[in-house]
Amino acid sequence: LGVDQLLPVLMTLWGAIAALFAVHVDRRLLATPLAYTAGAAGVLNWPEYRFWFTAAAALVFVINIGVIWRPRPAARTDRNSAPSGPAPPV
Repeated sequence: LGVDQLLPVLMTLWGAIAALFAVHVDRRLLATPLAYTAGAAGVLNWPEYRFWFTAAAALVFVINIGVIWRPRPAARTDRNSAPSGPAPPV
């Protein structure tokens, strides 16, 4: 099989793997398998743009990972809302 015939199969496989990862690790990654599935459908319909569809699906993956797993600042706590010392004896 050449690249033209194998790429939609590979993109579908990558989408299936990403879907399993989204189900088992982090559901917020669901955009990634959708992008790979749409990319595989695009490759089947317009094979001359196969590398653009692959690149677009990979870009969605990178953006998805970057947005979801970026470091966030620590949550601020209000000093007046919780007691600062040990609890009083009961």
